[in-house]
Amino acid sequence: MQTKKFHLGDVLSITMGKLVSPRRMDGVYDILNFMTGENLYAYQVPDAINACKHYLLDQFPQLNAPEIMVLALGELIEMLEFPHSEKELDYLILGWLSKLTCGRYGVKCEEVLDVKPIPWGCVQS
Repeated sequence: MQTKKFHLGDVLSITMGKLVSPRRMDGVYDILNFMTGENLYAYQVPDAINACKHYLLDQFPQLNAPEIMVLALGELIEMLEFPHSEKELDYLILGWLSKLTCGRYGVKCEEVLDVKPIPWGCVQS
């Protein structure tokens, strides 16, 4: 089965439902298009996220650890609570992602992950 490398932020944008991809929506579209084998339209993105999320968590169970889903996500939400400029937001998210890659929350995550596509036909158009 073919795999493709994606940044941790791309994967977490799908599994956590928060846009933390360093490439923003381009990263989200790239991973979803690869995983579904489609060239998705905006209206298809929510269904694709729902379909792909479970496959990503199966591939990378560490991303579903309580340390990440509670501690790290809680810190992210708190950090994003106040308005920031686009540049400040980029720095905050990159700093937060670097904490994940160095194991700050008790679970070390790789910065780049080899993602597998989902089985054909799992996303309804």
